[in-house]
Amino acid sequence: MKKYFKYLVAVIGICVIAGTAEARSGLGLRLSYDLTIPGDIKSPIGNFDTSSGSGVQFGVTYTYSIVAGLYVEPGVVFYYDTYRSDEITLGDESSTFMPATIKPKVSKTGLRVPVMVGYQIGIDGPVSRLYLYTGPEFSIGFKAKMKYDFPEDNDLKYENNLYGSDAFYPYRRFTTSWAIGAAVDISAFNVGLTATIGMSDQIKTKNSSMKENSLRLTVGYNF
Repeated sequence: MKKYFKYLVAVIGICVIAGTAEARSGLGLRLSYDLTIPGDIKSPIGNFDTSSGSGVQFGVTYTYSIVAGLYVEPGVVFYYDTYRSDEITLGDESSTFMPATIKPKVSKTGLRVPVMVGYQIGIDGPVSRLYLYTGPEFSIGFKAKMKYDFPEDNDLKYENNLYGSDAFYPYRRFTTSWAIGAAVDISAFNVGLTATIGMSDQIKTKNSSMKENSLRLTVGYNF
């Protein structure tokens, strides 16, 4: 047992030395492709499926090295995300209006404020550093729209403000997710993969809920 403990201490020591020797602090630009993965919309009248959608975000981060490879990295990024609800049928044969099938598209813009805490390890070779990180991500919504059309009704198009009080499922402007990911530096460039898990309900209607998750591929430049 003591033998394995010594090996563990030695490995940790090597990582600490490597992280300390190659620790980086500084500003970085980041551009990401977002795969938004919303959960099902759960409501008293039933559950509605959703489909993943694409988005993009860009902004700045600042890596602050604390000690022995440990670092904190706050950031501010602008995002634009989209996804869809699966087909929804409105009305029935007994309704005043003919039944209609819609597939609403949701688009959202806003700011995200990630606050990552992680560990960086220096590596010899073209890949100079490895980053492992996790932390909360706070989102502030600017606009959220749901668009859909009725092919059965002369292709009429409709648009709802999801932050408005008259929205069928009004969204919250302020939400929180938890992120976990890894990244590497290649010269002055940074490449990373991050997964986020929604912690806040997007919908603020009582007894209704939906959380958004995502998978994000990021490229950036370190100054």
